[in-house]
Amino acid sequence: MDGWWFEQLTAAAGVPYCTPDNGREGDGATALKLTSGPQRAAIGTMAKLYTDGVALDTGADGNAALSAFVAGKTAMMFNSSGAIGGLKEAGMTDYTALPYPLSGSKATAGAAIGGAAMWVDQAGHGEAEQVASWKLISYLASAEAQERFAEASGYAPINTGVDNSPAWKQFLAKNEPYAVLGEQFADTPATTATSGCLTGAMSGVRAEVVPAMRQAFSGRTALDSALKTAEAAATTKIKDYREQAGK
Repeated sequence: MDGWWFEQLTAAAGVPYCTPDNGREGDGATALKLTSGPQRAAIGTMAKLYTDGVALDTGADGNAALSAFVAGKTAMMFNSSGAIGGLKEAGMTDYTALPYPLSGSKATAGAAIGGAAMWVDQAGHGEAEQVASWKLISYLASAEAQERFAEASGYAPINTGVDNSPAWKQFLAKNEPYAVLGEQFADTPATTATSGCLTGAMSGVRAEVVPAMRQAFSGRTALDSALKTAEAAATTKIKDYREQAGK
């Protein structure tokens, strides 16, 4: 169980995860939004799988979920495309990948794209280090490097030049799970909901959301109560971050 789940369930419901406008307007997010009707319905559907005893709780370790799927302890896995690399390493090939399920309108809802991010920090580094960092990140973001990275990991290549590679097209034709990801991207509208929440406090937000949701998914806490608790605690994290950032 990862905070990413609830960001995805929210985007798939077609509503913002934080306000205002997913932090895309003004000077960024000021609060978490986790209790809207569409979110409650989407998260509630997922929670019911656990409280009904249908879903297997493998904890917050993504590798544990992967291992359970490979071992046949569960028939379906809710995961990032980055899990494809792990399945490949485990030698698993007889599985089917499906697009992310939506609970909202196709006009506004979709999967939030994320992961495999690269960052360069300028503060405290001289000009030579900055130039070297830019050269490295430029190489890593190149079509050649991204094609190799995508094949090995399952993550989507961030360089659209990969789409024109004959080798990549041949690879997709032989590896359907990778092709499903590309098709999902093509069908996902660029909206406020699918842009995801923009805040420097995301790590803190996830740290508050996950424990509260695990309480609800286990049946120890009512879902509505857990949602309100997570929303309030995460909003405090966002406010603390804004104060530290001088906003």
